[in-house]
Amino acid sequence: MDVNYMNNSDELSDAVLSELGNYVYELSDGTGPFYFGKGGGRNGNRSNDRVLHHQRIVSGMDHDAETQKKIKYAKENGSFQQRFVAWGLSERDALLIEAALIDANWPNLTNKYRGHTTFRGEKLAEFGLKVGDNRGFIANSVSDINSRLGYRPKLVSDLTFPGKGVILCVKLNYDPFELEKNGSLKQRVLEEWQIPAGCSPQITHVIAVGPGKQNTVAAGYQIIDRVERPRMRNTIRGIRTDCFYKFVADGRTSAEVLESLNLTKASLPELTFRAGRPKPLYLKEGKCYSRFPS
Repeated sequence: MDVNYMNNSDELSDAVLSELGNYVYELSDGTGPFYFGKGGGRNGNRSNDRVLHHQRIVSGMDHDAETQKKIKYAKENGSFQQRFVAWGLSERDALLIEAALIDANWPNLTNKYRGHTTFRGEKLAEFGLKVGDNRGFIANSVSDINSRLGYRPKLVSDLTFPGKGVILCVKLNYDPFELEKNGSLKQRVLEEWQIPAGCSPQITHVIAVGPGKQNTVAAGYQIIDRVERPRMRNTIRGIRTDCFYKFVADGRTSAEVLESLNLTKASLPELTFRAGRPKPLYLKEGKCYSRFPS
């Protein structure tokens, strides 16, 4: 029987990792759980996708042999399950839940250690959990996780367009989900963008996508006003004035605006931005333009 293991190219998107936050997961076979772990947050500049680690079999680097043997056997007989027990947690709560689950199921586990500290199983009640319950969701692969928490890829033609209006699409070079947490996302999305002179009144919406290749749609706002901020710069042909605009949004939330555009939990992978500080793209009547459409 062929067994599909994950490889190093299988990664969770920033959007999915953001929604997961700090999480606790369980690996089990037909006889019950055999491993509990904690993942989430960041590990240097690389996303911490600890939940996928055990299925990545790397030749010569098998430092968790007992757990991997269990996974291999469970996959071969079709009993393997990978369950997210709890997610969206603080670092502290994730560690507490992991330790409590390990302690409650010890010693019938392949975990080498009993967590960062040990607790009796009753400690789980504080988090609304109990040993052996079916809380959470099963996701045995990256595609399973993305289907549960991921963002659906869409074409520009799938959007609900505002009549003849133009949607300004900007790409952020920083993690929009972190900006949302600290309250600065809206300000960054509506900041000054260079628009051809006289064209800004046609822009009805601004949407922002994240830095990854999938162009995860992170925010959207309907525009009710704009403030021109001209900038002068020296060129070989003399002084030139560029038109920059800071946009003012209506009172609706980003989620409400994205829903009206058919962009709730969506990504736009067909869009191509230039490297560096990407210039905005313009979306109009189902098409994408690198220059302002006529």
